[in-house]
Amino acid sequence: MGEFDAYAPPRADLEPAPPGSGQFAPCPKCGNTKATRVRLTWWGGAVGPKMFSVVQCVQCKSRFNGKTGGTLTGTIIIYQAVVLAIVALALWLLR
Repeated sequence: MGEFDAYAPPRADLEPAPPGSGQFAPCPKCGNTKATRVRLTWWGGAVGPKMFSVVQCVQCKSRFNGKTGGTLTGTIIIYQAVVLAIVALALWLLR
């Protein structure tokens, strides 16, 4: 067995998988494993899709969580409730 160097930097795959290469969970609607990352949504701007790994199926165009394959309905509701609470708190503190 090779010697382990605790001071060596971790190895990483420098070549990311190309979009739609099956690196995501299967689509909950059609079962397709090819999807592309979503960069911007109406509910989360540019931050929400990155936080929740939002991808879009290349076959049926549905959007879902690329890690779990789950739908986004609950995620959207909770995300919007938290944002609304933060805005309400900020407005209350600034009055």
